[in-house]
Amino acid sequence: GQPFTVETMAPLADIDLDSAELGIDDLAALSLVSSQTETHYQQHALLAEFAKEQSIVTGQWVTLRTRFVEHCVSSVKEADASVLLDDWGRLHLAIEHAHDLQANYELVTLVQTIIPIYFSQGLFSLARQSLLIAVHTTEITQDNVTQAELLYFWGEACIEQTDYSDAKDKLERCLQISKHIPNDQIKSDALLLLGRIALEEGDVKLAEKLLRQCQAEKELLDDHIGIAKVKEQLARWAFQIGDFTSAQHYAENAIEQFSEVDNVLKIWSMLRLTSLKIYQVEYEAAYNLSIQSLKEANLTNNFPVKSEALYLALVCAVRLKDSSSAIQYANRCEALFTQMGAKKYQGFIHHEMSVLAANLGKHPEAIQRSLQAETIFRSLNSTYELVTVLVRQARSYLETKNLASADACLTEAKSLGVALQHAQLDEIDNLFRIQSRLRETSSFILDV
Repeated sequence: GQPFTVETMAPLADIDLDSAELGIDDLAALSLVSSQTETHYQQHALLAEFAKEQSIVTGQWVTLRTRFVEHCVSSVKEADASVLLDDWGRLHLAIEHAHDLQANYELVTLVQTIIPIYFSQGLFSLARQSLLIAVHTTEITQDNVTQAELLYFWGEACIEQTDYSDAKDKLERCLQISKHIPNDQIKSDALLLLGRIALEEGDVKLAEKLLRQCQAEKELLDDHIGIAKVKEQLARWAFQIGDFTSAQHYAENAIEQFSEVDNVLKIWSMLRLTSLKIYQVEYEAAYNLSIQSLKEANLTNNFPVKSEALYLALVCAVRLKDSSSAIQYANRCEALFTQMGAKKYQGFIHHEMSVLAANLGKHPEAIQRSLQAETIFRSLNSTYELVTVLVRQARSYLETKNLASADACLTEAKSLGVALQHAQLDEIDNLFRIQSRLRETSSFILDV
């Protein structure tokens, strides 16, 4: 059976808390329930199944599930975030029961409550399952306002799992509905996520257009937090086109605005600044900033921001050739990214371990890791990241004098990189020059 508390069991049995506590003590004395924590108990699975069968036979099963759902709905309205975080499994079970019972109001209320918890814990697959049910429910009830909000969160969950096609579908539906409801906030929020997708897919022109449009709408709404979120994404955009001065300006501005209102958002902006310093080859400063971000992230219950902080600490450790720390960070963040279903970041980890292997002179291992990253990025159509990986491969191919493979990587990287205004275009040209010199040297040796 599922773990339960006295507070959950009492309304199901329709008794007061004191009677429920005495009843549980009696069951525990007979070894029919066991204590899991100070507050949670668990019934043996076989006994739980028998009790369920008996309640179905006696016609009480629907009544008990209805009471459970109603209890969860009433309790979530009063509970604080920390309590909900500890009890998300019970809420997810209540969503399933509400769906079976066609308890539409209760289902949507529970999903709206649990979505922030799912996001903070990186449970994006569960979020998408729950949102699928909830959106279908709002279609039945014709609640367009709630439907638009749920579609927005559904799109965001898809982005976190690198499912950009599904994300765009949900966000476009959100925008369509937002045209017919009095909610300009949700429209501008959807534009922000579409801009983020454009960045992820390497379409910097579309990204700038969407982000500027979003920024204008946020300014009309006087939404200071929203404006700061746009600037955080503009920092990514400026970084991707190689405008590091603007990227730093946007990131620092966002940090300043977020510092007063939202620590998690502030950490995200700190991580943008960390990425910038890495590309500016300020590795010590970047490492210090990543460790500071990681310490602050560990004080939150937000898995995605912890994962990002660990990943950037990994990047810095690799650049500083601290292999033991790099391996430790890689193992920790890989576990989190796997749990979250964040395939793109799994590709990033392969890429960084490729860099580490190359730094240690292990070029066959570096190439193998890079090929694994390439496979992931090709499957996700992540062109910007693919260019970065091809450049990494080319370096190792040049080190091993495999000029034909290096040429193939650099040619594709150049072709894709020009269209994306990729930050590594100068490095690609430099590697072409190195390749040319190696060819001349090889030709001279052959002639001799």
